[in-house]
Amino acid sequence: MADYVASLRSRIGTDFLLLPGVTAVIRDGQNLLLARHRHSGLWSLIGGVEPGEEPAESLAREVLEATGARVRIRGIVGSTRANR
Repeated sequence: MADYVASLRSRIGTDFLLLPGVTAVIRDGQNLLLARHRHSGLWSLIGGVEPGEEPAESLAREVLEATGARVRIRGIVGSTRANR
């Protein structure tokens, strides 16, 4: 659990916690790039967020951390900031 989430949990307990996040959909034709989680062994799209980051900044950082690749972000879907 991230330090930020642990800090919130220490204050609100097990109540519902809504957190923003980003997810990268990286395609090569019909193929999608997935990452395998170390702790669970499950495969998923790459994503996450850090407090104070803009969506594009978070997305680029998360992909770089997970893959070592620098990506060009073509668009963001569902972001209230992107739609302003």
